[in-house]
Amino acid sequence: MLIWSCGTHARAVLLYRLDSNTIQRAIPKPTMFHAHSFVVHAGFSMGVSPKAKLPKQTYCTIGWGEGESSTHKWQFHKNGRARDTFALRNCKLMVKAEIVGKENRNKSEWDLYTSTPAIRDFIPEVYGYFEQTIGDKLVSFLLVRRVDLIFESMLDNMRKDEVTSTSLHLLCTSVVQVLKTLAQAAFSGIFSHDWQIGNVGFPDAENCKCVIVAWKKISWRL
Repeated sequence: MLIWSCGTHARAVLLYRLDSNTIQRAIPKPTMFHAHSFVVHAGFSMGVSPKAKLPKQTYCTIGWGEGESSTHKWQFHKNGRARDTFALRNCKLMVKAEIVGKENRNKSEWDLYTSTPAIRDFIPEVYGYFEQTIGDKLVSFLLVRRVDLIFESMLDNMRKDEVTSTSLHLLCTSVVQVLKTLAQAAFSGIFSHDWQIGNVGFPDAENCKCVIVAWKKISWRL
């Protein structure tokens, strides 16, 4: 054991003053599948995220259909080249956020997820794509299952500790699983052009399954 479906496309519009803690207007447009709406609450806390310029701590509400919804506190997690990620408290969900411009990585990943079922065994579960106007910017959000451990982080932590038989076993098990996943993906016609340790994750502690965390550069052919 290694230590460590569905989706929707909806659009929500949120208009508010940047210095206000009150949502002035939110218009979700629910469709089928899991999450029908996603709204980020107004208000800044602990500064703003580097890329999407969103509050590092605030709340968001997810509509699940049939009148059910859940509100979560979100916490800035990390950022990449163009996107910020936020962890949602009390659940296994993560949000990728990006200001919509010439490129929209969240939309690209959403389109791949919905149009290419073959890739779903090799990426985290996706629960919805949403867009929200916040202040003067349009922000896209991708709601995904949180990956508990990134391979790069695991290796960084290992470098800090003394090498033991347990850590070596864990490392070898992880490497073998990554290689197996690469082979399985290739056999299924899935080719990732961004398969590096910072983009490889292990979803949970009870499953050795390995996934690609960002999959915009995945191609598929049989």
